[in-house]
Amino acid sequence: MISVPRDASNIAISRDGEVTAVVADQVQHLGSIELVHVTDTGQLTETGSGHYRGPADGLEISSGRPGAEGGATIAQGFSEASNVKLQDEMVSLLMLQRAYSASAHVIQTGDDLMNIANQLKR
Repeated sequence: MISVPRDASNIAISRDGEVTAVVADQVQHLGSIELVHVTDTGQLTETGSGHYRGPADGLEISSGRPGAEGGATIAQGFSEASNVKLQDEMVSLLMLQRAYSASAHVIQTGDDLMNIANQLKR
C-alpha cells in the first residue's frame, strides 16, 4: 500500500508506476504501483468502492510492473473512456427497432391472409 503524507505536494506517477511527491521541499519516493491480472475474474467478489476479494486459494494471478514486457502502462491525469460511440449505438438501435417492426408487420399480414383464407372455406 502506498501512503501519501498529508503535507505532500506535486504527487506524480510515472509510466512505470513509480509514485513520488514533494515532502518538506524534497522529492520523496512513496512506492510503486503493481498491476495484477486475474485469469478467472468470475471468482472475484465485489466488496464496493472498486475493491474485489478473491477466494483464499485457487485464484490464478500474475503481477508485474507497468510497462514491463510489453504490458500496460500508467498515464497520470487521464481517465479511461468507453470504447463505445453513443451515436453509432443509437443508429444500430434504431435500425434494429425498424427491422423488428417490419418483421412484426410481416407476421401480422400473414395472420390476416390466413384469416381471409379460412373465411373463404366457409
